[in-house]
Amino acid sequence: MSSPKFKVGDKVDYVNDFGVLFPNHTVISIDDDAENGEIRYFIDTGCRWCSKKEKNLHKPGTYKPKNFDLLLRNGKTAKFLCHDSWGNKVYIVPDDEKELEAVLVDGSLYTRNSYEEPCCKFDNDLQPDITSNLRSA
Repeated sequence: MSSPKFKVGDKVDYVNDFGVLFPNHTVISIDDDAENGEIRYFIDTGCRWCSKKEKNLHKPGTYKPKNFDLLLRNGKTAKFLCHDSWGNKVYIVPDDEKELEAVLVDGSLYTRNSYEEPCCKFDNDLQPDITSNLRSA
């Protein structure tokens, strides 16, 4: 196992796997029982018994959120809204007259039905511009 990045008493910001920031916590213990040699920490949250991955802890004020917005083929930007129940990214897509909610599945944007399942694929001009999005990533 490599040496821990943080020590007991260090102040940290915790960011969950969906990118939600929980600032101003303290490392209270290092998890010696972590599987696969992964370094994990216990911090002073309401869930002290659940250790956090080292990759999810940051020195206070240093975390920069990822920008999941997408440039579309029509030149407009689809704004990231949230992750759905299946972990897919959900976007607000600007159309000529209104904003549409869309889910990104396998690189394409789809409408969602009432069960939040992908339904109809958006027109080509409302799809991500793959070449531009790869350059900006």
